[in-house]
Amino acid sequence: MVDNRMVDNRDALYENLVTNLSQVVHGINNPLAVVSGHAQLLVELAESKGLDSEVVGYLQNIEEASQRLASELDRLRDVRGEIRPRNVSGDGM
Repeated sequence: MVDNRMVDNRDALYENLVTNLSQVVHGINNPLAVVSGHAQLLVELAESKGLDSEVVGYLQNIEEASQRLASELDRLRDVRGEIRPRNVSGDGM
């Protein structure tokens, strides 16, 4: 026999985890989009103005790092989907 309190507690913990992961992803994604967009713009401006290649390289590093962070956020989204409770209602669905 399954203790419904344990099932309810587990489901609440899962939902809390999913909610927190969603908030973290959202909280990081928005400022990251700004950083990435501005880095791309600055690379283009620096190249068009003929700035020192070292400066362009630093800006490209920022842009690449933001892309890597975006990939890691995608992984967190995947994890969030994997841990989402499959049987919250207890009906086997």
